[in-house]
This record gives sequence, structure tokens and C-alpha cells, in this order.
Amino acid sequence: MPGLLFRPILQPCESVASFFLRASEGNGYKNAREMFLAHRVNYIYSPSFSTARSIDRLVNIFGLFGDFSESILHRVSRSGVDCRRYNEKLIPQLAFREDCSAFCPICIIEKPYWRKLWLLRPYSVCHIHAVLMQLSCYKCSKPLDFNRDRLFYCECGADLTHSPRILEDPKPTQWLYALLEGSEKAKLDGFFKFWMALTQVDDENASAIKELWRLRVTIAWYYSDEVAVDEIRKLVLDQGRHPRVALRSFLCAGNTLKKYACQILGELNGVSFEKDIKDHNYKVGRREASDILGVGRHQLDDLVSEGVLKMVEYGGAYLCFELNGLEELLFNFQNKSIGDELPSLTPSRVSLVERLKLLLSGKAYSLGYDLKTGLQSLAIKVKSSKLEPNNEIVMSFHDVALLLDVHIEVVRSLLHKGWIDHGFLDGEKPKKIMLNTASVELFNQNYQSAGSLARSIGINPTNCAEKLVHLGALPIAGPCVDGVLVYFFRKSDLERIDCSLIKDLKEYKTKAGRPRKNSVFQPASGVSLTTSARLLGVSNQAVASLIHKGVLRKENSSCRDVLVTERSLSALAEIIFSPTYIKVAEAAELLGYTLDQFEVYFIETGMVKVINLHVWRLIHEHDLLYPKKLAADYFSASQAGMLFGMHRSFFPNLESRLGIKPLYVGEGKRRVKFYSKEDVALVAREYRLIPISSRTKFN
Repeated sequence: MPGLLFRPILQPCESVASFFLRASEGNGYKNAREMFLAHRVNYIYSPSFSTARSIDRLVNIFGLFGDFSESILHRVSRSGVDCRRYNEKLIPQLAFREDCSAFCPICIIEKPYWRKLWLLRPYSVCHIHAVLMQLSCYKCSKPLDFNRDRLFYCECGADLTHSPRILEDPKPTQWLYALLEGSEKAKLDGFFKFWMALTQVDDENASAIKELWRLRVTIAWYYSDEVAVDEIRKLVLDQGRHPRVALRSFLCAGNTLKKYACQILGELNGVSFEKDIKDHNYKVGRREASDILGVGRHQLDDLVSEGVLKMVEYGGAYLCFELNGLEELLFNFQNKSIGDELPSLTPSRVSLVERLKLLLSGKAYSLGYDLKTGLQSLAIKVKSSKLEPNNEIVMSFHDVALLLDVHIEVVRSLLHKGWIDHGFLDGEKPKKIMLNTASVELFNQNYQSAGSLARSIGINPTNCAEKLVHLGALPIAGPCVDGVLVYFFRKSDLERIDCSLIKDLKEYKTKAGRPRKNSVFQPASGVSLTTSARLLGVSNQAVASLIHKGVLRKENSSCRDVLVTERSLSALAEIIFSPTYIKVAEAAELLGYTLDQFEVYFIETGMVKVINLHVWRLIHEHDLLYPKKLAADYFSASQAGMLFGMHRSFFPNLESRLGIKPLYVGEGKRRVKFYSKEDVALVAREYRLIPISSRTKFN
């Protein structure tokens, strides 16, 4: 079938869909679909988003002209997000409208075709005429379709050039147009990243007015205007959803937008939200669920394994979370559920899973959490009746941790060091360790951890133990005493110390950390791991490995930090930086061998002695004298064979025939044959062999 009779010319900045609609209308077809079918080609619903190959094929079939490379919005995937290439810039797919849908009533009169710029959703006001973009027919209110009869007429017969002209402020779209035409790609990427997150918060209304609002808020965010925070906060309050669920698109969009969402969530702390979970069959993955709840990946796995959260199948095999279930969990424990008059314990050192299990089992009350950090900051009050250990002979690790106000791992360390007696529950398979109640009561009566004391008087638990030691209290257990994870002191010693002295104490001896300026205390001798690693040019892990292997020696000190003795560090540095020692890889390169060849020829044969320092393998330069002479006058069997493109067995097979005598290197199991360069030259002349490398010379 011949091409089209009427062949329109592609206009500057015209969309591909507009071009084909003009071709269809000019050739008398009812619509674009009929034109495609008449030429026996598959119908394309969105030509602007098609591939260059498909458009070139259509152009050839229809006999059209023009360069469509700049008009097609090529698809590109970046960081898992579908994007389209617009004027050499990547814009997310979600930021585009349908082909030939939005238009400016004045522009289509002045130049009768659809612009490619109008495909962008944020472009809501004509930057030339200050007229609100029309997204539907003014008569029937139906959205416009690419497959309509004529370019400037709706299917209902309305003339689109008669659409109402609603004046609006063009400054936001003028700013966007300048950004699109400019060269600041990073600025454009940040704009659309925020715009996409904002669109996902409220995407129910896609009118031009709503799109203009999103554009203004995004521009306000870009210039750090507080208007953006106020507008988004109002949007969250109007939605009726939990704030962390409503702002999930911001929480999951990277650190910059996550911090911005936390700023908004911080202003919503204290606001009462009614539980109104909408029935959305929406699923989220592990990463998104972690960001919504404000928990870590491992904590999320623990919540699933303990039955606090449930995962459902999606797509047959993929496991995910229901958004409604996450929102219900956030609503249930957001607000404070008890009064301050109830005496009980707040287990600040208890894991999140244990806190939620206590709440779900009715053993504790919720004190709420910070909306900025999510469930990670969930505080609870445990019912005091549940903490009385006198009712039973044994106690669980969790109950003891609550009683002592320590982490559960601290309880295990007390058990291992013999401070608390334990036993096994009868009938439990596998056996379950339980702690003796009398032993726990006796320990709690006489001792207290430094962290528990610090929390009770409102100071930093990190340096509380050092301050207590400075004031005369000696720890009976701890990391530098017997290996218990935290320091414990006798309560009788603590009663003699004035708590106000602990708060105001500034000058005291520390065992770890940076020394205070002008301090009268001298730091512990030795070199830290970081300094040692910097001096040796390796990582901290490598230095730790050298200590473990005995290459470096650890300083005997009560300091928690691992320190290396200066003597062992100096001895090691003297060896590795000495010019008389050379690394194995450098030695192989110096002699013209590969590392594997050098290992076999000289190290495994015992010709070269290697000093193995685990991180470095060094050779004394004196041990390389014989290998250098050997490399200058001899070839190994493998080298000689490769010289002529032969197998390494080529020369050993000619030994008896030509009377070649090899030189054996090594003793025992590993012996390597070497052939003099004179014998190699003899074989080359006898069999008229030409070396592969023209640079090879024989003596």
C-alpha cells in the first residue's frame, strides 16, 4: 500500500501523538486507529512513549518525513525507577500525562498542534499566556484521548479552541520551564524526587489546580520555605491516615526527604489522631515496612519471627506486608494509655520485640513513641504486679532484665560469671534455662549497675562508672573486672556518694576516649588500632588480625580500647618498610614471571625463603640473587614451550633425541626443569621454529 497523500511536517517541540493525529485527520481517516489498521500495522496507544524503532517503521510505511529522535521520550531505567529522556534529561515516568490530553486554549489557536511540554504533569499553567491548562473537555468533562476523531475536537463535538481561559499566576511554571531548559540536572532531579513523593501522598485529585498546588509546594521546599512544611502538615491532617503511613513516600525516598518528613512528624507530636484505617489492599516490601515503622531490618525480622507481624504472599512467591496491618500497629501504641499515678517500671533497655510482646500480652501499658523515630522509641510501663519475683521459684531472663533495669545480654553475662544461680524447667523440650529467684533477689538487694543509677539521676550512662570510680566506689563486676558486660557497684558504696557530685564532676580519669584538654591525667601507653593502621597502610581489621596472629603485641591495660605496643609496631614497620625486603608479587614482576610461576619455581622448591607476616609476604633481596641469574640464562619447560606456541611437555620429550640436559631446581616432591637458552636456540634451529615474540633473543 502506498504512503499517505497528506504528509504533515513535524513542528518544533511537537509531540509525536499530535503529529500522527494531524496525519490521520488530514488524510480523512476517522481516527488514528483506523489509519494504523488501514496500513496493517499495530496500533500504538501512546506514540510519544514508544520506541524509536517503532516510530521509524511507521514513518517508512506512511511515507512521512522528519527527525523524531528528539520528540520521542525514550525509556531509561535509573536506580530501579522508570524514567523518560526529555531534552537529554531523565524525568520519572509518573511525571508524564497521557498523549494529547492537556492543552492551552490560546496556544492551539496560535500554533495548531500539541506541544511535548504539555505531557509533563507539573506543567499546569501556560508559561506564555498565564492560562490554566485544560485536562478535559469543557462540555462533557471527559478526559481527552489520543484516539479521537479530530485533533481540536472532543468526541462529543465540542471545539477545544473555545475552552474557557482561566487566568493563573504563571511564575511557578516559568520557573519549571527555565529549569527544564537549563543545564542543572542535579537541581532537576531533586525537584522531581520531592514532587513524586508529594504526589504519592495525595494522588486522588489530578486536576490542574491540584497540580499547580504541588508545583508551588515543591518550589517552596526547594527554597527551604516553611510554607511547604505547613501545607504538607495540613495535607496529612486532612487525610485521616497515620502520619507515618501518609508520609511513607518521603520516609522511603532517601536521607534528605526522610529528614524533611521527620521535621513534619516532629511538629505532629502530641496531636491526637483517630483510628480510621481505610480498607486498602496495598502491599509493601521489607524495606518500605522498615521505614514506615521506624525499625531496623533485623528488628523487622524479629517481629515477624515472634508473630507480632505477619507476612502475606504476593504474586505467588513474593512475601510482603499489608499496609493496613502496619498502620494498625502504629495506631495501637501511639498514644499514652495510662496515667502517671500507676507505679511501674519503664524498661529502657528492653528490646523492641519484648516491649511489643509485653503490650500485646497485657503485661504493660504504652507510653507512646516519638513520631519522628517511630516504634524504635516506643516507651512502656510494666505492671508492677508482674515484677514481684516472690510468687515463683524461678524467673526468666526477661523478667530479671526488667528487675535489674539492664539489657537481657547483661543478665546472661552475670549468669556465665557465676553471679546468679540457674536451673532448667522440667518438661521443656528443648530445655529452657531459668534463673533462681532467691539468687536474683539477693543480687538486686546488694548491687546496682552504673547505667541504672545514671538513668535514675538523669546523667549520661556512658561515663557514670568512671565518675563513680573517681569518687571512691570500686566496681565488683564489669568489663575490666571479670568480663561482665557492664559495671556493677555495691549499693552500700553508692549510698555514701552525693549524686550532685556525679552530675557536676568535670575532671576525672577516663579509661577510653579522647583525653580532656589540659587534663592532669596521662593517657594509657600504647598505640590505638586506627593510628597503627594509618602508619602501616592497612585497615583496622588487618591490625586486629596481626594482633591475633602474634605479629603485633597488645598492650596490657585496663583500657577498653585495644592498644598496640610501640615496640612491636616499630619492629614490624622496620621490616615492611625496609628497602632490603621486597613483596612476593613485586619480586615475581621483577624477574618476569607471573605470581603463580614464581610460587612454583622458587617458593615451593625452597629456593626462596618467604617471611610470612599474614598481611605481607616478604623476601630478602639477598635471596633473589640466584633467581635473577636463573631468569637471565634459563627458560622453564613451560616458558620454552610457550615461546614457540607449544605445550610445556615439548622440550622434555626432546631431551633424549637431541641430548638436552635440563637443570633441576628444588628437592623432594617439587622439582622444576629449566633449559638453558643455548639449548632452546638449538631446538629452534633444528626444527626451524620461530619464536612468537620477535623480541626474544638467545645467547
